[in-house]
Amino acid sequence: MIGLSLTLLALVVAQTPAAADTIPPAAAVESPYTIRTGALQLHGTLTLPRGAKGPVPVVVIIAGSGPTDRNGNSMLGIRPNSYAQLAWRLAERGIGSLRYDKRVLPGTNGQVNIASLSLEDFAADARAAADSLAGDKVFSKVILLGHSEGAALALLAAREDRAVAGPFSYRGWAGR
Repeated sequence: MIGLSLTLLALVVAQTPAAADTIPPAAAVESPYTIRTGALQLHGTLTLPRGAKGPVPVVVIIAGSGPTDRNGNSMLGIRPNSYAQLAWRLAERGIGSLRYDKRVLPGTNGQVNIASLSLEDFAADARAAADSLAGDKVFSKVILLGHSEGAALALLAAREDRAVAGPFSYRGWAGR
């Protein structure tokens, strides 16, 4: 677990907004993925290492606050593609990942009452993603990686979900 955590830390630190690739490298195979959480369907992208032999660890990438999509891009115009790049670097090292759009973004199937949303709602989405992946024999373990507010969500989700091998906090915060 410590080795995987150090690898994740090194990969996150190495991300630079200047390198906003939009095409996955040859080492990564991507496919659409749907997370069912309550009455909602959230859309995501599952990235796997090409040619992996046997079960691989998988990281659920949980976005930070604001209107940030599964790739780490903001509807406000900031487009570093950072979560997609992280997924691709993980795949190059034999680690799968799932990144997904938040329940408040366009494309979510189902009704979202924005006035009553809580951190627990978003943590439930991360748990649903982890549970979905944990049931698949392709994966050896599930790690939650949260960025900024997503770090708090990873911690909340991991403490209530036995399917999660552990959380990883990147630039997390202590609260609002």
